[in-house]
Amino acid sequence: MSACLRIAPNVIGDGTHNINELISEKKNNKSKRNPKYRVDSDYILRTELLDVNGISREYVPAEGERIWLAGVANISAGGESIQLLDRLDTEVIQVAERAASAFPGIYYVGVDIIVPDDSSETAGSPYVIEVNSNSATSTPVFPDFGKPIDLPRLLLEYLFSASGPARTIQHAEKGQYCPELHPIRLAAPWNYPFYTPRFRNRQNALISLAAYKYDLKPYNISTSISNIVYGDKHVLFHQSTPDVVPQVARRVCLNRVLRNKRLNEAGINTSLTSSTHDPGKVPSRLRKFRALTIGGQVVAALERGIEPIRNYESNNIETHQQRFGEFFRDVSEILHADFASIATQSVEALFNPLIAGVDIVAEDISRPLPSQYWMVSQITCSPSLDWHYFPTYGVGRDVASALLLQLFPKLEQTKIQLQHWRIRVKGKVQGIGYRKWVQRSAFSKGIVGKVLNRPDKSVEIWAQGSHTALAALLDQCPYGPHEKPSFDIDLEPLPITEYQGFRVDHSSSAAHSGTSLKE
Repeated sequence: MSACLRIAPNVIGDGTHNINELISEKKNNKSKRNPKYRVDSDYILRTELLDVNGISREYVPAEGERIWLAGVANISAGGESIQLLDRLDTEVIQVAERAASAFPGIYYVGVDIIVPDDSSETAGSPYVIEVNSNSATSTPVFPDFGKPIDLPRLLLEYLFSASGPARTIQHAEKGQYCPELHPIRLAAPWNYPFYTPRFRNRQNALISLAAYKYDLKPYNISTSISNIVYGDKHVLFHQSTPDVVPQVARRVCLNRVLRNKRLNEAGINTSLTSSTHDPGKVPSRLRKFRALTIGGQVVAALERGIEPIRNYESNNIETHQQRFGEFFRDVSEILHADFASIATQSVEALFNPLIAGVDIVAEDISRPLPSQYWMVSQITCSPSLDWHYFPTYGVGRDVASALLLQLFPKLEQTKIQLQHWRIRVKGKVQGIGYRKWVQRSAFSKGIVGKVLNRPDKSVEIWAQGSHTALAALLDQCPYGPHEKPSFDIDLEPLPITEYQGFRVDHSSSAAHSGTSLKE
Protein backbone atom coordinates (compact mmCIF):
# COMPACT_ATOMS: atom_id res chain seq x y z
CA MET A 1 0.00 0.00 0.00
CA SER A 2 1.14 3.56 -0.72
CA ALA A 3 -0.22 7.06 -0.18
CA CYS A 4 0.79 10.24 -1.99
CA LEU A 5 -0.11 13.86 -1.44
CA ARG A 6 -0.44 15.63 -4.78
CA ILE A 7 0.48 19.29 -5.18
CA ALA A 8 -0.71 21.33 -8.15
CA PRO A 9 1.92 22.59 -10.66
CA ASN A 10 3.81 25.61 -9.39
CA VAL A 11 7.16 27.41 -9.50
CA ILE A 12 9.00 29.35 -6.80
CA GLY A 13 10.72 32.61 -7.79
CA ASP A 14 14.40 33.43 -7.32
CA GLY A 15 14.16 37.13 -8.23
CA THR A 16 16.13 36.56 -11.44
CA HIS A 17 14.35 34.17 -13.80
CA ASN A 18 10.92 34.59 -15.41
CA ILE A 19 8.16 31.96 -15.21
CA ASN A 20 9.07 30.33 -18.52
CA GLU A 21 12.67 29.91 -17.37
CA LEU A 22 11.62 28.61 -13.96
CA ILE A 23 9.41 25.97 -15.57
CA SER A 24 12.27 24.84 -17.82
CA GLU A 25 14.78 24.80 -14.95
CA LYS A 26 12.39 22.87 -12.71
CA LYS A 27 11.81 20.28 -15.41
CA ASN A 28 15.54 19.83 -16.05
CA ASN A 29 16.34 19.48 -12.37
CA LYS A 30 13.63 16.88 -11.88
CA SER A 31 14.77 14.90 -14.90
CA LYS A 32 18.25 14.63 -13.42
CA ARG A 33 17.15 13.22 -10.07
CA ASN A 34 13.92 11.35 -10.88
CA PRO A 35 13.78 8.65 -13.63
CA LYS A 36 10.05 9.18 -14.00
CA TYR A 37 10.60 12.53 -15.74
CA ARG A 38 13.33 11.40 -18.13
CA VAL A 39 10.73 10.09 -20.57
CA ASP A 40 8.30 12.98 -20.04
CA SER A 41 9.06 15.62 -22.63
CA ASP A 42 6.30 17.96 -21.40
CA TYR A 43 6.65 18.09 -17.62
CA ILE A 44 4.21 20.93 -16.94
CA LEU A 45 1.32 20.82 -19.41
CA ARG A 46 -1.19 23.17 -17.80
CA THR A 47 -0.74 26.84 -16.93
CA GLU A 48 -4.32 28.12 -17.09
CA LEU A 49 -4.07 29.93 -13.74
CA LEU A 50 -1.60 32.38 -15.28
CA ASP A 51 -4.31 33.56 -17.68
CA VAL A 52 -6.96 33.54 -14.96
CA ASN A 53 -4.81 35.76 -12.72
CA GLY A 54 -3.47 37.91 -15.57
CA ILE A 55 0.18 36.85 -15.06
CA SER A 56 2.55 36.85 -18.03
CA ARG A 57 5.02 34.04 -18.61
CA GLU A 58 7.69 36.76 -18.78
CA TYR A 59 6.94 37.83 -15.22
CA VAL A 60 9.90 37.49 -12.80
CA PRO A 61 8.65 36.33 -9.37
CA ALA A 62 10.41 37.64 -6.29
CA GLU A 63 12.65 35.29 -4.34
CA GLY A 64 10.50 32.76 -2.48
CA GLU A 65 7.29 33.85 -4.26
CA ARG A 66 5.20 30.81 -5.28
CA ILE A 67 3.25 31.04 -8.53
CA TRP A 68 0.49 28.46 -8.99
CA LEU A 69 0.18 27.38 -12.62
CA ALA A 70 -2.87 25.10 -12.70
CA GLY A 71 -5.90 24.26 -10.58
CA VAL A 72 -5.47 20.47 -10.78
CA ALA A 73 -2.90 18.34 -9.01
CA ASN A 74 -2.66 15.50 -11.55
CA ILE A 75 0.90 14.18 -11.80
CA SER A 76 0.48 13.86 -15.57
CA ALA A 77 -0.28 17.59 -15.78
CA GLY A 78 2.80 18.63 -13.84
CA GLY A 79 1.75 18.07 -10.25
CA GLU A 80 4.20 16.87 -7.62
CA SER A 81 3.90 13.86 -5.31
CA ILE A 82 4.85 13.48 -1.66
CA GLN A 83 4.94 9.95 -0.25
CA LEU A 84 3.41 10.10 3.25
CA LEU A 85 1.99 6.67 4.07
CA ASP A 86 3.74 6.60 7.46
CA ARG A 87 2.25 10.00 8.33
CA LEU A 88 -1.30 9.42 7.12
CA ASP A 89 -4.17 9.62 9.60
CA THR A 90 -5.90 6.30 10.34
CA GLU A 91 -9.31 7.72 9.34
CA VAL A 92 -8.05 8.54 5.86
CA ILE A 93 -6.68 5.01 5.40
CA GLN A 94 -9.99 3.50 6.53
CA VAL A 95 -11.95 5.66 4.08
CA ALA A 96 -9.66 4.55 1.23
CA GLU A 97 -9.99 0.87 2.17
CA ARG A 98 -13.79 1.09 2.40
CA ALA A 99 -13.96 2.81 -1.00
CA ALA A 100 -11.75 0.12 -2.59
CA SER A 101 -13.77 -2.73 -1.04
CA ALA A 102 -16.95 -1.30 -2.59
CA PHE A 103 -15.72 -2.61 -5.95
CA PRO A 104 -15.15 -6.38 -5.56
CA GLY A 105 -12.90 -7.97 -8.15
CA ILE A 106 -10.59 -4.96 -8.47
CA TYR A 107 -7.31 -5.91 -6.80
CA TYR A 108 -5.28 -2.78 -7.56
CA VAL A 109 -7.10 0.50 -7.18
CA GLY A 110 -6.27 4.17 -6.65
CA VAL A 111 -8.58 6.15 -4.37
CA ASP A 112 -8.49 9.95 -4.66
CA ILE A 113 -9.46 11.59 -1.36
CA ILE A 114 -9.96 15.19 -0.29
CA VAL A 115 -8.85 15.75 3.31
CA PRO A 116 -10.23 19.00 4.83
CA ASP A 117 -7.79 21.30 6.59
CA ASP A 118 -7.81 20.46 10.31
CA SER A 119 -7.21 24.10 11.16
CA SER A 120 -10.49 25.15 9.55
CA GLU A 121 -13.53 25.65 11.76
CA THR A 122 -15.62 23.82 9.14
CA ALA A 123 -13.24 20.87 8.81
CA GLY A 124 -15.04 17.59 8.21
CA SER A 125 -14.33 13.97 7.42
CA PRO A 126 -12.26 12.90 4.39
CA TYR A 127 -14.34 12.20 1.30
CA VAL A 128 -13.73 10.25 -1.90
CA ILE A 129 -13.77 12.03 -5.26
CA GLU A 130 -12.60 9.20 -7.55
CA VAL A 131 -11.79 5.50 -7.62
CA ASN A 132 -9.43 4.49 -10.43
CA SER A 133 -8.82 0.87 -11.49
CA ASN A 134 -5.82 1.91 -13.61
CA SER A 135 -3.85 3.98 -11.12
CA ALA A 136 -0.28 5.01 -11.97
CA THR A 137 2.35 2.64 -10.60
CA SER A 138 5.36 4.90 -11.08
CA THR A 139 4.23 7.65 -8.69
CA PRO A 140 4.81 5.65 -5.44
CA VAL A 141 8.06 4.21 -6.83
CA PHE A 142 9.45 7.62 -7.86
CA PRO A 143 7.85 10.28 -5.63
CA ASP A 144 9.11 13.86 -5.83
CA PHE A 145 9.50 13.88 -2.06
CA GLY A 146 9.47 11.16 0.57
CA LYS A 147 10.38 7.50 0.83
CA PRO A 148 9.78 5.36 -2.31
CA ILE A 149 7.53 2.30 -2.06
CA ASP A 150 8.08 -0.67 -4.37
CA LEU A 151 4.42 -1.00 -5.34
CA PRO A 152 4.98 -3.37 -8.33
CA ARG A 153 6.72 -5.88 -6.03
CA LEU A 154 3.90 -5.70 -3.47
CA LEU A 155 1.31 -6.18 -6.21
CA LEU A 156 3.06 -9.21 -7.72
CA GLU A 157 3.61 -10.79 -4.30
CA TYR A 158 -0.12 -10.47 -3.59
CA LEU A 159 -1.25 -11.78 -6.98
CA PHE A 160 0.93 -14.91 -6.72
CA SER A 161 0.45 -15.55 -3.01
CA ALA A 162 -1.50 -18.55 -1.73
CA SER A 163 -4.43 -16.27 -0.82
CA GLY A 164 -4.21 -14.09 -3.93
CA PRO A 165 -7.06 -13.72 -6.43
CA ALA A 166 -5.51 -16.16 -8.93
CA ARG A 167 -6.12 -18.91 -6.36
CA THR A 168 -9.64 -17.95 -5.42
CA ILE A 169 -11.39 -17.35 -8.78
CA GLN A 170 -13.67 -20.35 -8.90
CA HIS A 171 -13.96 -20.69 -12.66
CA ALA A 172 -10.16 -20.80 -13.01
CA GLU A 173 -10.00 -23.89 -10.81
CA LYS A 174 -12.23 -25.88 -13.17
CA GLY A 175 -9.67 -25.83 -15.98
CA GLN A 176 -12.28 -24.89 -18.57
CA TYR A 177 -9.61 -23.92 -21.09
CA CYS A 178 -8.19 -27.44 -21.26
CA PRO A 179 -7.71 -28.69 -24.85
CA GLU A 180 -9.93 -31.72 -24.27
CA LEU A 181 -13.06 -29.57 -23.98
CA HIS A 182 -15.39 -29.78 -26.95
CA PRO A 183 -15.44 -26.34 -28.60
CA ILE A 184 -19.28 -26.20 -28.72
CA ARG A 185 -21.68 -26.26 -25.77
CA LEU A 186 -24.79 -24.40 -26.82
CA ALA A 187 -26.81 -22.40 -24.33
CA ALA A 188 -30.40 -23.46 -23.70
CA PRO A 189 -33.04 -22.09 -26.11
CA TRP A 190 -34.88 -18.90 -25.19
CA ASN A 191 -38.05 -18.02 -27.05
CA TYR A 192 -39.99 -15.34 -25.17
CA PRO A 193 -40.54 -12.47 -27.64
CA PHE A 194 -42.73 -10.58 -25.17
CA TYR A 195 -39.56 -9.72 -23.20
CA THR A 196 -37.88 -7.99 -26.16
CA PRO A 197 -38.83 -4.31 -25.56
CA ARG A 198 -37.65 -4.44 -21.96
CA PHE A 199 -34.19 -5.86 -22.55
CA ARG A 200 -32.88 -4.43 -25.80
CA ASN A 201 -29.40 -2.97 -25.16
CA ARG A 202 -29.62 -3.71 -21.41
CA GLN A 203 -26.99 -6.32 -20.70
CA ASN A 204 -27.07 -6.10 -16.91
CA ALA A 205 -30.87 -6.50 -16.99
CA LEU A 206 -30.41 -9.86 -18.71
CA ILE A 207 -27.81 -10.86 -16.10
CA SER A 208 -30.31 -9.95 -13.36
CA LEU A 209 -33.06 -11.88 -15.13
CA ALA A 210 -30.88 -15.01 -15.17
CA ALA A 211 -30.06 -14.49 -11.49
CA TYR A 212 -33.74 -14.43 -10.55
CA LYS A 213 -34.24 -17.60 -12.57
CA TYR A 214 -31.75 -19.39 -10.28
CA ASP A 215 -33.25 -17.83 -7.14
CA LEU A 216 -30.33 -15.40 -6.73
CA LYS A 217 -30.80 -11.78 -5.79
CA PRO A 218 -29.05 -9.25 -8.03
CA TYR A 219 -27.94 -5.91 -6.61
CA ASN A 220 -28.07 -3.18 -9.26
CA ILE A 221 -25.52 -0.50 -8.44
CA SER A 222 -26.28 1.53 -11.58
CA THR A 223 -27.84 1.00 -15.01
CA SER A 224 -24.64 -0.71 -16.17
CA ILE A 225 -23.17 -2.26 -13.00
CA SER A 226 -24.68 -5.13 -11.00
CA ASN A 227 -23.51 -7.58 -8.35
CA ILE A 228 -24.64 -11.22 -8.14
CA VAL A 229 -24.22 -13.07 -4.84
CA TYR A 230 -24.28 -16.86 -4.43
CA GLY A 231 -23.44 -18.14 -0.96
CA ASP A 232 -20.19 -16.53 0.12
CA LYS A 233 -19.16 -15.69 -3.45
CA HIS A 234 -20.08 -12.64 -5.46
CA VAL A 235 -19.31 -11.38 -8.95
CA LEU A 236 -19.48 -7.78 -10.09
CA PHE A 237 -20.63 -7.15 -13.68
CA HIS A 238 -20.11 -4.16 -15.91
CA GLN A 239 -22.65 -4.70 -18.68
CA SER A 240 -21.97 -8.34 -19.66
CA THR A 241 -18.37 -8.41 -18.38
CA PRO A 242 -17.75 -10.12 -15.01
CA ASP A 243 -14.94 -8.92 -12.78
CA VAL A 244 -12.97 -12.15 -13.31
CA VAL A 245 -12.11 -11.12 -16.89
CA PRO A 246 -8.42 -10.09 -16.75
CA GLN A 247 -7.75 -6.45 -17.44
CA VAL A 248 -4.98 -7.45 -19.86
CA ALA A 249 -7.59 -9.30 -21.95
CA ARG A 250 -9.81 -6.22 -22.09
CA ARG A 251 -6.88 -4.06 -23.14
CA VAL A 252 -5.59 -6.35 -25.86
CA CYS A 253 -9.09 -6.76 -27.32
CA LEU A 254 -9.33 -2.98 -27.72
CA ASN A 255 -5.89 -2.62 -29.32
CA ARG A 256 -6.21 -3.76 -32.95
CA VAL A 257 -2.45 -3.96 -33.62
CA LEU A 258 -1.66 -5.97 -30.49
CA ARG A 259 -4.77 -8.13 -30.93
CA ASN A 260 -3.89 -9.08 -34.49
CA LYS A 261 -0.26 -9.74 -33.51
CA ARG A 262 -1.36 -12.19 -30.81
CA LEU A 263 -3.84 -13.89 -33.12
CA ASN A 264 -1.35 -14.22 -35.98
CA GLU A 265 1.22 -15.76 -33.62
CA ALA A 266 -1.45 -18.34 -32.71
CA GLY A 267 -2.06 -19.12 -36.39
CA ILE A 268 -5.39 -17.25 -36.60
CA ASN A 269 -6.15 -15.33 -39.79
CA THR A 270 -6.74 -11.59 -39.35
CA SER A 271 -6.94 -11.00 -43.09
CA LEU A 272 -8.93 -12.95 -45.68
CA THR A 273 -7.01 -16.14 -46.42
CA SER A 274 -7.78 -19.53 -47.92
CA SER A 275 -5.44 -22.48 -48.30
CA THR A 276 -7.17 -23.79 -51.43
CA HIS A 277 -8.23 -20.64 -53.31
CA ASP A 278 -6.41 -18.17 -55.54
CA PRO A 279 -5.52 -15.12 -53.34
CA GLY A 280 -6.53 -12.83 -56.19
CA LYS A 281 -10.10 -14.19 -56.36
CA VAL A 282 -11.72 -13.25 -53.08
CA PRO A 283 -15.45 -14.05 -53.42
CA SER A 284 -17.93 -11.19 -53.36
CA ARG A 285 -20.31 -13.11 -51.11
CA LEU A 286 -18.78 -12.86 -47.64
CA ARG A 287 -20.84 -12.87 -44.44
CA LYS A 288 -20.28 -11.64 -40.91
CA PHE A 289 -20.71 -13.90 -37.89
CA ARG A 290 -20.45 -13.56 -34.12
CA ALA A 291 -19.49 -16.57 -31.98
CA LEU A 292 -20.10 -16.08 -28.27
CA THR A 293 -17.69 -18.01 -26.06
CA ILE A 294 -18.11 -18.63 -22.33
CA GLY A 295 -15.57 -20.65 -20.37
CA GLY A 296 -13.63 -21.60 -23.50
CA GLN A 297 -16.64 -23.01 -25.39
CA VAL A 298 -18.99 -21.53 -27.99
CA VAL A 299 -22.48 -21.17 -26.47
CA ALA A 300 -24.18 -19.34 -29.37
CA ALA A 301 -23.47 -18.10 -32.90
CA LEU A 302 -25.14 -15.47 -35.08
CA GLU A 303 -25.00 -14.21 -38.62
CA ARG A 304 -25.06 -10.42 -38.80
CA GLY A 305 -26.21 -8.60 -41.91
CA ILE A 306 -28.13 -5.74 -43.49
CA GLU A 307 -31.52 -6.13 -45.16
CA PRO A 308 -34.30 -3.85 -46.43
CA ILE A 309 -36.70 -2.73 -43.70
CA ARG A 310 -40.12 -4.31 -44.17
CA ASN A 311 -43.04 -2.05 -45.14
CA TYR A 312 -40.71 0.90 -45.54
CA GLU A 313 -42.47 3.92 -47.07
CA SER A 314 -41.05 7.39 -47.52
CA ASN A 315 -41.49 10.24 -49.99
CA ASN A 316 -38.27 11.89 -48.84
CA ILE A 317 -34.76 11.24 -50.07
CA GLU A 318 -33.92 7.76 -48.79
CA THR A 319 -30.63 7.05 -47.10
CA HIS A 320 -29.02 3.64 -46.70
CA GLN A 321 -29.66 3.72 -42.95
CA GLN A 322 -33.34 4.57 -43.45
CA ARG A 323 -34.02 1.82 -46.00
CA PHE A 324 -31.94 -0.95 -44.48
CA GLY A 325 -31.63 -2.37 -40.99
CA GLU A 326 -29.29 -4.78 -39.21
CA PHE A 327 -30.51 -8.33 -38.69
CA PHE A 328 -29.28 -11.21 -36.53
CA ARG A 329 -29.84 -14.85 -37.52
CA ASP A 330 -29.09 -17.64 -35.06
CA VAL A 331 -26.72 -20.16 -36.69
CA SER A 332 -25.72 -22.04 -33.55
CA GLU A 333 -27.02 -25.39 -34.76
CA ILE A 334 -25.12 -25.29 -38.07
CA LEU A 335 -21.84 -23.89 -36.70
CA HIS A 336 -18.98 -26.05 -38.00
CA ALA A 337 -16.55 -27.36 -35.39
CA ASP A 338 -13.66 -25.77 -37.33
CA PHE A 339 -15.05 -22.29 -36.73
CA ALA A 340 -15.89 -23.09 -33.11
CA SER A 341 -12.27 -24.13 -32.61
CA ILE A 342 -11.05 -20.92 -34.25
CA ALA A 343 -13.24 -18.90 -31.86
CA THR A 344 -11.97 -20.68 -28.75
CA GLN A 345 -8.34 -20.56 -29.91
CA SER A 346 -8.70 -16.81 -30.57
CA VAL A 347 -9.98 -16.25 -27.04
CA GLU A 348 -7.17 -18.35 -25.58
CA ALA A 349 -4.61 -16.27 -27.49
CA LEU A 350 -5.98 -13.12 -25.88
CA PHE A 351 -5.45 -14.18 -22.25
CA ASN A 352 -8.60 -16.27 -21.83
CA PRO A 353 -11.40 -13.85 -20.96
CA LEU A 354 -14.26 -15.85 -19.43
CA ILE A 355 -16.72 -14.32 -21.92
CA ALA A 356 -15.95 -12.97 -25.39
CA GLY A 357 -17.63 -12.24 -28.68
CA VAL A 358 -15.53 -13.36 -31.67
CA ASP A 359 -16.39 -11.68 -34.97
CA ILE A 360 -15.65 -13.87 -38.00
CA VAL A 361 -15.88 -13.05 -41.71
CA ALA A 362 -16.40 -16.13 -43.89
CA GLU A 363 -18.29 -17.52 -46.88
CA ASP A 364 -20.24 -20.17 -44.98
CA ILE A 365 -19.82 -20.89 -41.27
CA SER A 366 -21.36 -24.36 -41.70
CA ARG A 367 -18.52 -25.54 -43.98
CA PRO A 368 -14.94 -26.57 -43.07
CA LEU A 369 -12.21 -23.92 -42.97
CA PRO A 370 -9.95 -25.10 -45.84
CA SER A 371 -12.74 -24.79 -48.41
CA GLN A 372 -13.26 -21.03 -48.10
CA TYR A 373 -11.90 -17.58 -47.28
CA TRP A 374 -12.20 -16.54 -43.65
CA MET A 375 -10.75 -14.22 -41.00
CA VAL A 376 -11.25 -13.13 -37.39
CA SER A 377 -12.04 -9.42 -37.60
CA GLN A 378 -12.59 -8.44 -33.96
CA ILE A 379 -12.95 -9.76 -30.41
CA THR A 380 -14.76 -8.05 -27.54
CA CYS A 381 -14.83 -8.86 -23.82
CA SER A 382 -18.14 -7.01 -23.48
CA PRO A 383 -20.39 -8.74 -26.03
CA SER A 384 -24.05 -7.85 -26.54
CA LEU A 385 -26.10 -10.61 -24.92
CA ASP A 386 -29.41 -9.34 -26.29
CA TRP A 387 -28.36 -10.23 -29.84
CA HIS A 388 -28.48 -13.88 -28.83
CA TYR A 389 -31.67 -13.61 -26.79
CA PHE A 390 -33.67 -11.80 -29.45
CA PRO A 391 -32.35 -12.65 -32.94
CA THR A 392 -34.30 -11.41 -35.93
CA TYR A 393 -34.49 -14.99 -37.19
CA GLY A 394 -34.16 -18.30 -35.39
CA VAL A 395 -34.28 -19.36 -31.78
CA GLY A 396 -32.86 -17.23 -28.99
CA ARG A 397 -30.25 -18.50 -26.52
CA ASP A 398 -30.23 -18.10 -22.72
CA VAL A 399 -26.58 -17.02 -22.69
CA ALA A 400 -26.73 -15.07 -19.40
CA SER A 401 -27.73 -18.27 -17.60
CA ALA A 402 -24.81 -20.07 -19.28
CA LEU A 403 -22.54 -17.34 -17.92
CA LEU A 404 -23.85 -17.70 -14.36
CA LEU A 405 -23.49 -21.48 -14.52
CA GLN A 406 -19.86 -21.03 -15.49
CA LEU A 407 -19.25 -18.62 -12.63
CA PHE A 408 -21.22 -20.63 -10.05
CA PRO A 409 -20.99 -24.31 -11.15
CA LYS A 410 -23.02 -25.57 -8.19
CA LEU A 411 -26.11 -23.87 -9.62
CA GLU A 412 -26.34 -26.67 -12.16
CA GLN A 413 -27.07 -29.12 -9.35
CA THR A 414 -29.69 -26.89 -7.72
CA LYS A 415 -33.33 -27.53 -8.53
CA ILE A 416 -35.28 -24.28 -8.39
CA GLN A 417 -38.74 -24.59 -6.86
CA LEU A 418 -41.27 -22.29 -8.51
CA GLN A 419 -43.89 -20.57 -6.41
CA HIS A 420 -47.26 -19.14 -7.42
CA TRP A 421 -48.82 -16.29 -5.44
CA ARG A 422 -52.02 -14.28 -5.65
CA ILE A 423 -51.33 -10.76 -4.39
CA ARG A 424 -54.28 -8.44 -3.57
CA VAL A 425 -53.36 -4.74 -3.55
CA LYS A 426 -55.84 -2.45 -1.75
CA GLY A 427 -56.14 1.33 -1.69
CA LYS A 428 -56.41 4.04 -4.35
CA VAL A 429 -54.63 1.76 -6.76
CA GLN A 430 -56.67 1.99 -9.97
CA GLY A 431 -56.21 4.73 -12.55
CA ILE A 432 -52.55 5.43 -11.73
CA GLY A 433 -50.83 3.04 -14.17
CA TYR A 434 -50.32 0.41 -11.48
CA ARG A 435 -50.98 -2.59 -13.72
CA LYS A 436 -48.47 -1.46 -16.34
CA TRP A 437 -45.95 -0.88 -13.57
CA VAL A 438 -46.54 -4.43 -12.27
CA GLN A 439 -46.02 -5.84 -15.76
CA ARG A 440 -42.70 -4.02 -16.18
CA SER A 441 -41.53 -5.13 -12.73
CA ALA A 442 -42.56 -8.75 -13.42
CA PHE A 443 -40.69 -8.80 -16.74
CA SER A 444 -37.48 -7.61 -15.06
CA LYS A 445 -37.64 -10.53 -12.60
CA GLY A 446 -38.67 -13.34 -14.95
CA ILE A 447 -42.11 -13.59 -13.35
CA VAL A 448 -45.04 -14.90 -15.41
CA GLY A 449 -48.73 -14.41 -14.72
CA LYS A 450 -51.23 -11.58 -15.02
CA VAL A 451 -52.59 -8.48 -13.29
CA LEU A 452 -56.18 -7.22 -13.33
CA ASN A 453 -58.52 -4.68 -11.72
CA ARG A 454 -61.13 -5.93 -9.28
CA PRO A 455 -64.69 -4.53 -9.03
CA ASP A 456 -63.95 -3.39 -5.46
CA LYS A 457 -61.25 -0.99 -6.85
CA SER A 458 -58.37 -3.23 -5.75
CA VAL A 459 -55.80 -4.81 -8.04
CA GLU A 460 -55.04 -8.53 -8.15
CA ILE A 461 -51.71 -9.97 -9.25
CA TRP A 462 -51.21 -13.61 -10.20
CA ALA A 463 -47.44 -14.12 -10.15
CA GLN A 464 -45.31 -17.23 -10.64
CA GLY A 465 -41.52 -17.44 -10.41
CA SER A 466 -38.62 -18.13 -8.06
CA HIS A 467 -38.99 -17.23 -4.40
CA THR A 468 -36.39 -14.44 -4.67
CA ALA A 469 -38.15 -12.90 -7.69
CA LEU A 470 -41.58 -13.01 -6.05
CA ALA A 471 -40.23 -11.61 -2.78
CA ALA A 472 -38.63 -8.71 -4.67
CA LEU A 473 -41.95 -7.98 -6.41
CA LEU A 474 -43.85 -8.22 -3.14
CA ASP A 475 -41.48 -5.73 -1.51
CA GLN A 476 -42.29 -3.22 -4.25
CA CYS A 477 -46.06 -3.74 -4.37
CA PRO A 478 -46.91 -1.36 -1.48
CA TYR A 479 -45.10 1.41 -3.36
CA GLY A 480 -46.06 0.81 -6.98
CA PRO A 481 -45.14 3.84 -9.10
CA HIS A 482 -44.97 5.99 -5.93
CA GLU A 483 -41.98 6.84 -3.74
CA LYS A 484 -43.85 6.14 -0.49
CA PRO A 485 -45.80 3.03 0.57
CA SER A 486 -49.47 3.69 -0.23
CA PHE A 487 -51.18 0.30 -0.47
CA ASP A 488 -52.12 -2.68 1.72
CA ILE A 489 -51.18 -6.18 0.57
CA ASP A 490 -52.84 -9.58 1.04
CA LEU A 491 -51.02 -12.74 -0.05
CA GLU A 492 -52.36 -16.20 -0.94
CA PRO A 493 -50.32 -19.18 -2.27
CA LEU A 494 -51.66 -21.01 -5.34
CA PRO A 495 -50.80 -24.25 -7.19
CA ILE A 496 -48.21 -24.09 -9.98
CA THR A 497 -49.78 -23.50 -13.41
CA GLU A 498 -48.84 -22.53 -16.97
CA TYR A 499 -48.51 -18.97 -18.24
CA GLN A 500 -47.22 -17.35 -21.40
CA GLY A 501 -45.46 -14.22 -20.27
CA PHE A 502 -47.05 -11.64 -17.99
CA ARG A 503 -50.11 -9.83 -19.29
CA VAL A 504 -52.41 -7.04 -18.22
CA ASP A 505 -55.96 -8.39 -18.01
CA HIS A 506 -58.38 -5.62 -18.96
CA SER A 507 -61.46 -7.45 -17.66
CA SER A 508 -62.80 -6.26 -14.33
CA SER A 509 -63.59 -9.70 -12.93
CA ALA A 510 -61.16 -12.10 -11.29
CA ALA A 511 -61.23 -15.86 -11.21
CA HIS A 512 -61.68 -17.61 -7.89
CA SER A 513 -59.25 -20.15 -6.57
CA GLY A 514 -61.43 -23.00 -7.81
CA THR A 515 -61.29 -21.77 -11.42
CA SER A 516 -58.83 -23.31 -13.88
CA LEU A 517 -55.49 -21.53 -13.67
CA LYS A 518 -54.13 -22.43 -17.10
CA GLU A 519 -53.54 -19.35 -19.25
